[in-house]
Amino acid sequence: MPEGIPYSGSNVVAGAGIELNYVGDHVYGASGLVLDGGTGGPNTTLLNFTTGAKAISATLDFNDDSTGGSDVYFQVNFNGVGVLGAKGGQEYLPWKYYIFIPPYTKVEVLWGCQNSFTGNCFLAGKLV
Repeated sequence: MPEGIPYSGSNVVAGAGIELNYVGDHVYGASGLVLDGGTGGPNTTLLNFTTGAKAISATLDFNDDSTGGSDVYFQVNFNGVGVLGAKGGQEYLPWKYYIFIPPYTKVEVLWGCQNSFTGNCFLAGKLV
């Protein structure tokens, strides 16, 4: 787990990192700012985790600090298979998605851009 401020009565800490954090029946993942060196495709990891025995209903927000005219790529994989993908100019950001993640699913959230910029992703949801 990432370092941060512990929640009272829990072993969960607040912080950024690629893992999913559980707080009671809620979950969140906060990538923090992640640099992409201009790879030109969605191959820089923002989040990477495997869910537990319950499904998750969540929102997924993505943004970056790219400038106008730079293509941005965003992809979500479940068990190695692309289930959500987007490509667009910076002028269309931020992007927000509503997603349902099945139990025992390996989730990868990737991004990339044409030039060197930082991106970030935030997932917040509830166990269902």
